[in-house]
Amino acid sequence: MELLPHKGIVGAPSMLPFELLDEIVFWYFHSCIPGPSTPISLVPKDSRSSKPDWHAVQPLTVVSKAFRRLVLEAWFQTIIVRDHVHLVESPPIPEVASWARAVHWINPLAARIQNSPRHELPADAFEDNGSILDRRAGLAALNRIRRLRYDAMNGYFVPGTFKLVGGLPHRIVELELWYHIWPSPGNAIMPIADTFPNLQVLELRQETVWCSLCNTCDVLFLSEAPPPSVVYTNGDGLPKLYNRFLSVLSRLHAVHLSAAYILGGGSSISLQELKTPWRGECGDCTLRLLTDEGFVSEWEVKNKDEPHPPSLREVVWTFTPRKERAVASPSSNGSTTDYDTQLDDEDIVGVDVEEHVVGEAGNVGA
Repeated sequence: MELLPHKGIVGAPSMLPFELLDEIVFWYFHSCIPGPSTPISLVPKDSRSSKPDWHAVQPLTVVSKAFRRLVLEAWFQTIIVRDHVHLVESPPIPEVASWARAVHWINPLAARIQNSPRHELPADAFEDNGSILDRRAGLAALNRIRRLRYDAMNGYFVPGTFKLVGGLPHRIVELELWYHIWPSPGNAIMPIADTFPNLQVLELRQETVWCSLCNTCDVLFLSEAPPPSVVYTNGDGLPKLYNRFLSVLSRLHAVHLSAAYILGGGSSISLQELKTPWRGECGDCTLRLLTDEGFVSEWEVKNKDEPHPPSLREVVWTFTPRKERAVASPSSNGSTTDYDTQLDDEDIVGVDVEEHVVGEAGNVGA
């Protein structure tokens, strides 16, 4: 065990285990990450950074070489991807390749990549077949990445973008998808299952929910605020077609889903009144069908007969009051319509200080 000298309360030299110092720095780092003081918002303009403000942790970098290295390691455990150059540039510090564990991928990056002329990307960014980013460079070189958060800031999920990064999808075991406006089986679940074969934990954080009865996505209209969460521990709880498409993921053991609700709107149903499992059905179908004992018995049989992810042990639904915002719906061409209000870059998660941090870091061992 490595020991580091420090001054005791009365000024006498003493030794501090490096492992304890490591725990202290990482605890402080994560305590500086902004946390919600209210229920988590499911609209993009309220998005919170997955990192603390750099100015909150920067003073620790000048305490000592050991502190600086630990702070930088904590900082680069999550890589923020905002532009296609982040996919192809080599890590700014060699140690980043071993430090990085998670990626926070912020759309509309995907749209920019798809629409960017080929000459805007470095000529050596592609393998010989010209279709996949070099597995030895950029994001693909960070081979210890295991977790991915994808913020669909314009409401769209573009899973094909991940296939540009050679090897990354197969390493992801935890996926968070935020702000997708139409989480239907075809637009979200089937692409996820196809792109991330080793997924173990899936989180879907958006306002709308998929109803397996009327095949639409909408917020919930209820007469009473739902409980903070609904938890299933027996492999149940997913919408019917979600089960079907996720059943190919043999390692998936936990799925967490969010939904927004509006009180009133003519609804006279609450989730607390139900005597049957609720699996994302809309307020109207819940009122008309899930209160019909004859229908419910048939519906339960259909849900049980559907293939399920074999390792699924936990499904958790959480709820938040909906903020006023237009609900998107499928357009005539099968895609989803965009939000009426476009977001500025500053609205996404704040100013990106990654380059500033690299500039201050210099040589980690210096």
